[in-house]
Amino acid sequence: MSLDRPASVGGGAARAPWLVWLAFVVYGSLVPLEFKAVPLSEAWARFLDIRLLDVGLQGRADWVANGVLYVPLGFLGTLMFAGGVAGRRFQAGGLALVLGCVLALVVEFTQLFFPPRTVSLNDLLAEALGCLLGALVAGLGMRHWREALDLWHGQRQRLADAVLPAGMLALGLFSLFPFDLLVSGAEFADKLAGGFWGWGLAPVYARDGGGLILLRWLAEALVVVPLGAWWGRRWARLHGPVAPAAALSCVVRGGLLGAGFGVLLELGQLFVASGVSQGLSVISRSGGWGLGVALGLHTLAWDEQAWRAMLRRWTWPVLAACWLAASAKAGWWSGPWGGAGQAWTRLSSGEVRFLPFYYQ
Repeated sequence: MSLDRPASVGGGAARAPWLVWLAFVVYGSLVPLEFKAVPLSEAWARFLDIRLLDVGLQGRADWVANGVLYVPLGFLGTLMFAGGVAGRRFQAGGLALVLGCVLALVVEFTQLFFPPRTVSLNDLLAEALGCLLGALVAGLGMRHWREALDLWHGQRQRLADAVLPAGMLALGLFSLFPFDLLVSGAEFADKLAGGFWGWGLAPVYARDGGGLILLRWLAEALVVVPLGAWWGRRWARLHGPVAPAAALSCVVRGGLLGAGFGVLLELGQLFVASGVSQGLSVISRSGGWGLGVALGLHTLAWDEQAWRAMLRRWTWPVLAACWLAASAKAGWWSGPWGGAGQAWTRLSSGEVRFLPFYYQ
């Protein structure tokens, strides 16, 4: 495969996502969109006087989130400007980084007109680093992104082999978000004393009702089922037809792999201020991975029609269960209900905000 020819799916495939994410960054940086007029000279003077702040633990999470927000800009921008040509990746990465930094400066200046948004050198530094990281990942992995796009239009079985490591990485990053890492012994001691870890059930979760504990445990198990299924199917392709005894051995191996993956996630969350580490989560991920392996081996002979039939049978029941779980988490079944008059008062007073991403 030549990497020195323009790819039909290279830059063009990244252009629309880059523009969408650009709009999302601008919008998300100005929510709640409460404009307040400020003389331009005063705004410029305040912007020139921005400083590096001691943000603390909570501010550190916001700082990392700002950086993460700009990673896709650097990543997609590099792919777009390179146009699928590996020889242009460094120039494209530099251009994406410059545009990302310019956008960060413009957005931070505009935030002066949209309180309660704050402006600091911390934000600018995080956004520049996020854009740089995205550009580096895109540039260094240009060959892999090109191959993935080509495989998407042809050999999807090879593309599926990449789902397992990508899914493990995505789940790991999600578990550590918002990356409010502990950076001192005092912060770590506070974390240990706060009930955020336990050999079995963490104290902060022990205060919840049994139903909520069970739902959380099931959710942790179900989220790794697809990873176990992909691993089991790949194992079967490498080892040939799977006899019942071999299938049981494969399920056990998958459970052990899931347990190891769970241990890594729980250890990682131990060093994140908002993370909760507990042995019960290791068991749930082990069981979920083993269940996924069993399902993956069971469906090896399924064709496309069998998968469609399964989706038709289970999509609505699963969505209904998700809705029930979400409503229970929101307190619909445990707290008191108000009347129509109370609901109308809350709506008419503006207490409930329908602006997208306002609460996030």
